Amino acid sequence: IHPPLGLCYLASVLKTHDVSVQILDANALNLNETDVIKYILENKPSLVGFTMLTPSHSFCLNVIKKIQKDCITVAGGPHASALPQQLAQEGFIVVRGEGEETILDLVAQKPLKDIDGITYMGQDKLIHHNPNRQPITDLDSIPYPARYLLPNNGVDKPYRSAASRYATWATVLTSRGCPYSCYFCNKNIFSHRFRPRSPENIVGEIELLVKKYGVKEIDIADDVFNFDLKRAETILDMIIDKKFDIYLRATNGLRADKITPSFLEKFKRAGGDYIAYGVESGSQEVLDLIPKGITLAQIKRTVKMTKKAKIRVAGFFMFGLLGDTPETMQKTIDFAKDLDLDIAVFNILAPYPGTRLWHIIQERGGKILIDNYTEFHHTANRALFTLPGAPEPEDVVAAYRRAHKEFYFRPTYILKQLLKTRSIAQLNEMVGGLKSLLRIS
Repeated sequence: IHPPLGLCYLASVLKTHDVSVQILDANALNLNETDVIKYILENKPSLVGFTMLTPSHSFCLNVIKKIQKDCITVAGGPHASALPQQLAQEGFIVVRGEGEETILDLVAQKPLKDIDGITYMGQDKLIHHNPNRQPITDLDSIPYPARYLLPNNGVDKPYRSAASRYATWATVLTSRGCPYSCYFCNKNIFSHRFRPRSPENIVGEIELLVKKYGVKEIDIADDVFNFDLKRAETILDMIIDKKFDIYLRATNGLRADKITPSFLEKFKRAGGDYIAYGVESGSQEVLDLIPKGITLAQIKRTVKMTKKAKIRVAGFFMFGLLGDTPETMQKTIDFAKDLDLDIAVFNILAPYPGTRLWHIIQERGGKILIDNYTEFHHTANRALFTLPGAPEPEDVVAAYRRAHKEFYFRPTYILKQLLKTRSIAQLNEMVGGLKSLLRIS
């Protein structure tokens, strides 16, 4: 469970304007709809904002039905930005894209017609889609996220990353925006333009996390941390100079074509022990259709360099991509095994609303196979759409199950993991992981 940094950023901006703010992380606290409704009705806020991902749409909608007569209800996040007209019809004021500036206008009760970046239903019962708000250029102007409003300051349980070594752990965003155009990604709903924070601003946040909250691990959660390699190395140099006693991880998927031995050497010296790469497919033809803009040879070379630097390596893979066949999906499984990865993350392609894939399915006579957004997730363990020319759903699921079995149940892989085990707790964790994989495969 990752802390909701988006909400923390909004809260920090509101706090600087002396607005009373609370964050209720229903996911982390394992709260159901009734719990959330009760909390809202008891606290009587004038405005309630929801960060809406596609699987949480139904949850948020059920809550708003019980509270909207008592307060203003606002929705933001990828799902809301992708389907603003639908959510406005359902009663939300939709904040499209970044919300730090928009939320201040809403709290100040500025007339809705004068607020850029929102979609809403007016008193005339018509949907009003205001002009887009320009992305924030000076990210250093945004205060550090208000993690202190989360349970355990957002750095300890219930928050946890699968790659964590310690309990005290935090995610840091050093930039916003991704200049790449992968057809399955919903991040580009916000901005294609890469907008970095300054290295000084980033290291200042890390220092706060280490000194004030005792954080032992930092997870860089950018869409593409190493897009500007010189900037990334400057950040690492500053972390090295500060002599932070931390583990550093890049779990969101670095670009394998923008890795150098110098970057890896500095990443390791800064405390880096884990990097994930977005591989996606073992077929060059399928990669070119994404368009990933990367070659299998580059991926193989980068993974080899990363292992040589003694950094743990993970790879992300997907089944059911455009151009996939049973043969190309087997190539993906074989490529994953050939890469000598520590962890392989296999998922089934999900056509999130607002992505190019979502529109391709509509335009080419495809079909979404589920009616309930709650099941709409790339970890749903099932094929979510059909499309002429795409692999059959049963072939996609078969490849997904086979991948887990072929990768994780190799005797050589199990032996390597056993040799790395240093405690009974680690051994129990490994056994638990294998049991979970057995249920998938």
